[in-house]
Amino acid sequence: MAWIIVSGCELLIIVFLIILLLRERSSQKKIIDKASDIASGQLGVDDIKLRNEKGSNGIVAGAFNSIKNNLLTFIESTKNNVVTLNDAVNKLSESANANNEGNEAIATGAAQVAEKTSEQFEIVKNNLELIESSNARMQEINAAIALVEGTLSQVTGNSQEGLQRLDSYKNDMSVMSDNLSRIDSILLEFNQEIAKISEIGDFIIDINEQLILLALNASIEAARAGEVGRGFAVVAGQMNEMSVKTKEGMDSITSILGEIVESSKQVNESIKNCSDTYDRSQGTFELVNSSFKTINEQNQDIQAKMEEIMAKFEIVADNSEDSRTMAQKLYKTSEVISERTENIAGESNKVSEQSRMIDGYAGELGGMLKGIQRLLGGFNTAVIPTKTRPISGKKVRILAISMLDNDFWYGVRRGVNYAITEMSELQAEIIYEGIVPYDGWGEDLAKKINKLVDEGLDGITFPGFIDSIVPALVRAENAGVKIISYNCECSSRVKRLALYAPDNADQACSAAKVTADYLDRRGNVLVLESDMTIGSNRIRSEAFLEAIGAYRGINIIGKVSIGDSGEDVYQKTMNAIREYPDAQVIYVISGYLDSAAKAIMDAGVQSRVKAVGFDHTPAIFEYIKKGAILAAVGQDAFGQGHDPIVYLYNNIVTDEALPSDTILCRASVVDGDNVGNMVM
Repeated sequence: MAWIIVSGCELLIIVFLIILLLRERSSQKKIIDKASDIASGQLGVDDIKLRNEKGSNGIVAGAFNSIKNNLLTFIESTKNNVVTLNDAVNKLSESANANNEGNEAIATGAAQVAEKTSEQFEIVKNNLELIESSNARMQEINAAIALVEGTLSQVTGNSQEGLQRLDSYKNDMSVMSDNLSRIDSILLEFNQEIAKISEIGDFIIDINEQLILLALNASIEAARAGEVGRGFAVVAGQMNEMSVKTKEGMDSITSILGEIVESSKQVNESIKNCSDTYDRSQGTFELVNSSFKTINEQNQDIQAKMEEIMAKFEIVADNSEDSRTMAQKLYKTSEVISERTENIAGESNKVSEQSRMIDGYAGELGGMLKGIQRLLGGFNTAVIPTKTRPISGKKVRILAISMLDNDFWYGVRRGVNYAITEMSELQAEIIYEGIVPYDGWGEDLAKKINKLVDEGLDGITFPGFIDSIVPALVRAENAGVKIISYNCECSSRVKRLALYAPDNADQACSAAKVTADYLDRRGNVLVLESDMTIGSNRIRSEAFLEAIGAYRGINIIGKVSIGDSGEDVYQKTMNAIREYPDAQVIYVISGYLDSAAKAIMDAGVQSRVKAVGFDHTPAIFEYIKKGAILAAVGQDAFGQGHDPIVYLYNNIVTDEALPSDTILCRASVVDGDNVGNMVM
């Protein structure tokens, strides 16, 4: 009976040993299989997961995982560096060529300058002689101007004296005009008096005629009286004689008065002619006076201008002297330039030789980079471009669209740039469009897509959440353009070939597990939610809450809505730390994990509050080292930029089917244990 028991125990021990051996061999087989994959260049394999393995297999598995991840990180980092170095080599080569051409041009130019400098000597010398000759002529002109100025001064004095004499003459003429006016008035009165005398003469003539009649009557009466009337006859005769004499005297007076009146008329006419002549001469005088004034003013203006000319001429003379001095200095400088130019020509030849050497080094460095690229091609960390040439013989044109407003998208851009470098020798033209959001950027991007489609476009890769360009994408599809969306699912209106994206649910579950392990399955979690209309954000939130809900000791103490900017995430995190003082882990479902970490650091609570989120960037790795970030789940930003382009190119060129409708990118978790091994 005892031997049966012993035999049974031995059997159990043997079975246990066999199980251990089989388990050991199973673990070894997993390690060997993974090692074989890596040996064949498949670095994208998952880590070896051996539960509760404490022996040599566990150590080997851990070492394998560490080596694989470090090699993978190194290769990805090298790809980034290849892009940077390739650009640098191209710029260095271009710079060396330009420098060489420039130096050759400088050397040629220096020789020409040296040749022209000797000519410059003669020109400067001749110019100096001309300046000195001009200086002498200017002195002569200066003297002539001084004489002109003196003459003008005399003319101005004479003009002023003439004006004074004209004023005196004008006064005399005014006095004469007044006298003529008075004479005219006297003559008028004289004529009036003559008229009165004429009236008296008429009166005397009338009396004389009456006397004649009276004498006639007296003679008649005397004749009648006879001897008695003889005295009346004598009186009548005497009266008759007196009448005759009176009439003769009056006729003489009338004749004389007529002559006086006629003479007076002539005098009046002469005075009137003098007055009219004076009036006319006064107008002429005014014109002469005005002309003299104008001449005087013009002389004064000319004199002022001449004074200005003299002042400016003195400046010109001074400048001429300065110019002569500078010309002498220029002559001396030309001698120095000639000497230095010869030295420059010699040095330029030396620099040209060095530029040719740099160009040679750049070529060698470019060859080395191509060798590195071939070496990297031996490790299958991403999809590889086909070497098949397009049947059409034309270049395949692919538009790669990404955002460009945070570190994640900078990683996407590096992936695009590596694809451009990797496919530079293929029949491919990659058109990259990085978007920094601004008002109306969606409309502008849609216009660019339509323009490229009209010009001829074969493929488009774009982040699935950009809804503003959906009509342009639909139009592109109708034109035969193939499309791959990435990062998240796009609108159902876009008939894309495939979606290249992270497994957001699985990544959220990884974040939940890291959180639960840190809290030892008991504690408080705060969730920062971004735009929940974006599919990836919604999935990360729902999957995390479902996974964390499995740990009964962990409480979700609140949800805070955040915007799509680092400033907003920072401020909302600061506010949340004050509002939820019991929070131990802050789960950030969207970007800007580093902004949340900065808020934790600035609040000084990194010892009791940690952030968990997504993306791998140098800033995030630094905050992990500082203790503000517990862990970050990577989304393979490089792969999201690179792989969709290559998948699309291969499909367009070979019509080869894609691996699946949804292609998952590689994911990994970086925390305090492995952040030191990361290379960025």
